[in-house]
Amino acid sequence: MLIRKTFHFTVIFTLISLMCMSLISTAFAASNGDNGKKYLPSKVINALEQKSKGIQTSESDQILGNVLAPSSMNIETPNINMDKVVITTPLSAFKYNFKKDLRQHGYTENEIENFSFGDYKKAESSWKLKKEQIIVAKKLYPKLKNVDISSWTNADFNNYFSKMNKASLAKRFKQEQLQQLKQKGINFEDVIYLFKEFHTVDAVLSQPDAKLKETIKDYYQFKLDQVELLATNPDQSKYTQLDMPRYGVDWFLNDVVTSDYWLQVQSDRTLVSLRALYKIGLSSFNGYITNMYGTYSLSQGGAHEGIDFAYGGIGTSIYAIFDGTDVLTGGYYHQLSVYDDDVNKTYNFLHMSEVDAPGEPVTHGDYVGKQGDEGNATGAHVHFEVHSGETTGLSGEHDDVLGSISPYQLQIYLGEL
Repeated sequence: MLIRKTFHFTVIFTLISLMCMSLISTAFAASNGDNGKKYLPSKVINALEQKSKGIQTSESDQILGNVLAPSSMNIETPNINMDKVVITTPLSAFKYNFKKDLRQHGYTENEIENFSFGDYKKAESSWKLKKEQIIVAKKLYPKLKNVDISSWTNADFNNYFSKMNKASLAKRFKQEQLQQLKQKGINFEDVIYLFKEFHTVDAVLSQPDAKLKETIKDYYQFKLDQVELLATNPDQSKYTQLDMPRYGVDWFLNDVVTSDYWLQVQSDRTLVSLRALYKIGLSSFNGYITNMYGTYSLSQGGAHEGIDFAYGGIGTSIYAIFDGTDVLTGGYYHQLSVYDDDVNKTYNFLHMSEVDAPGEPVTHGDYVGKQGDEGNATGAHVHFEVHSGETTGLSGEHDDVLGSISPYQLQIYLGEL
């Protein structure tokens, strides 16, 4: 087993400019220029094992030169660039019916019989955007409103929003804060892992270097574990890395992994909910999502059961994003739970610094409390979780099972917001 062996690689930190905004990007190691090639997980693991034993071959050097990204803070655990690794998870490991999509695009049963998720993503990347996707894309990115993207493929749009995600992440920092990250030796590509755990710029920068290093290292190790699993038991894989519009790259539980189209729809629904939660218009809005539903979370020790929203700091006002017949007493002092008997769902807000008094019905747009960092939280944010029935109980942590209901489906429960 390769897990927990250590390796040392040089940290590279490069500042670049993108779309007139300060943006940091990591220069990935690719000495032979073979940028488009992907490698089987077994090949990656074998190359790492050879490296750890001091065995040097031209093949392993080529693989590691392409697959390994620079590590933050001199972390010795390999930082694997998953864009260079073939995802061998079989389609049967996912709830979403990827085979149906393939059939609709002309693939035969014989062709798709042995398709892996990596095979599906390669095929999907070449498909032109649907009309519905074009509508969603222009809602997510108003700059595209007057741009003709009718000829764009999924790959074209993915490339666009990946750049926009990085630009949006960079905008959260002031120049002096970016410099602080650089001085700490933190690659900007790793900052999204820090936001998942600490939620705000101030909270990230206030952490001891040892805590930041531990957090990043744990995610490097998680990636390494996933590659080893793909190399040995791909049908037992539980998480898959995806890039989501207006969020970024993260590991999603296979139960919630879906097509590019539905990822875009879910991103749009999340954005609408986020704007309603803080009651602020799109033109002046700089809120963001720090953790999605169904992603791997270090602090939860498994699958994340809700969506983490962040805007402003402690004390930011929070508003109802739905109608509810009763405000219940939450299971924690920082929890607000609202039940809607029309759809038999309970909506839970956590980590609140102030909670509105229970017992009164709420209407979409009503004030319900203030954002905080109470309970199992570092950095001000709102954890939003949905449950069936009238319950204030929350799903258990430290597992890879989702006990809550997908908050991406709010419009199905409540109609368009």
